[in-house]
Amino acid sequence: MKDFYWILVRKFLYFYYAIYNYFTNSEVRLITQMVGEQQVNFRNVESHTANDNDDSVDALCVICQERQKCVLTLPCRHVCLCTECCMRLYGYQRTCPICRTFIYHSVTIYL
Repeated sequence: MKDFYWILVRKFLYFYYAIYNYFTNSEVRLITQMVGEQQVNFRNVESHTANDNDDSVDALCVICQERQKCVLTLPCRHVCLCTECCMRLYGYQRTCPICRTFIYHSVTIYL
């Protein structure tokens, strides 16, 4: 009977360590997967940061390509001009350079 007891204890411990190792390996796999996902997210952030430099080019006035866009044209609501080019445009034709809609009013905005 005593031998049977030790056999059961040994099998129980073997089973316990097998389950422990299984869940430990599962946790390691889960953590590895999470780290991999974070690396992908980090790469996405890096690529968006690189694309932000392209966005700074898009923030330039469509006429002079030197100053930042800061004028909202109405009624079309395009933000495509700097204040200097807007003043020059008012003296010349008063149409939006994007859609050619007549500009009734313009508003300086701060981005």
